Formats: sequence, structure tokens, C-alpha cells
Amino acid sequence: MQDKLMSAVHFIEVNRDEMGDKKSLNMLLKAVKKIINEGEK
Repeated sequence: MQDKLMSAVHFIEVNRDEMGDKKSLNMLLKAVKKIINEGEK
């Protein structure tokens, strides 16, 4: 689970300038929710 979160954060950090703050924050929230849901199974 930690590796997936690190990957998501790294991707967003690298692409943040192109995506903008709002879109990058939305992507991070979606990634966190997805990782949490996978962890609950």
C-alpha cells in the first residue's frame, strides 16, 4: 500500500506544473481513496 501511495505522490509531483494545483489535488485524493479501498478488501 505504501508503494502505491509513493508512486501516486511522485507522479503528481512530477506533473504538477502541467496539471495545475486543483487537478493534481483531485488526482491525489482519487488515488488515496482507491488505495484505501484496496486495503480494506
